[in-house]
Amino acid sequence: MAAGEGPAVPVGYSLFAPLCGMQSQNMTDVAKTPVFFDSTKIERNSVSDCSTLAFRHLGKTANIVFADGHASSESEAPDVPASVFEEKKPGAESVLRPMAGGHEGHGH
Repeated sequence: MAAGEGPAVPVGYSLFAPLCGMQSQNMTDVAKTPVFFDSTKIERNSVSDCSTLAFRHLGKTANIVFADGHASSESEAPDVPASVFEEKKPGAESVLRPMAGGHEGHGH
């Protein structure tokens, strides 16, 4: 592929939007809570709900990484626990925190 050309079929990945602002210790049923997934959104740093799930793999499946760390190829949107959609409390920490160890801004 020449420089500046995109893939023949655009691919994207999204962070599951309802997790933004949620403290990880407040998650329930982490085995059913999606974190990242194949998405129809192709822009950088995409955040979305499961309506953009892209079923682009063999057998019309989408790859999903769940909050407990396992990944799975799914043929339909996951059943997300209702607690994920509950109202966030003011001042809740973001689920995205800098890594410990002073590696922020290391230039990679």
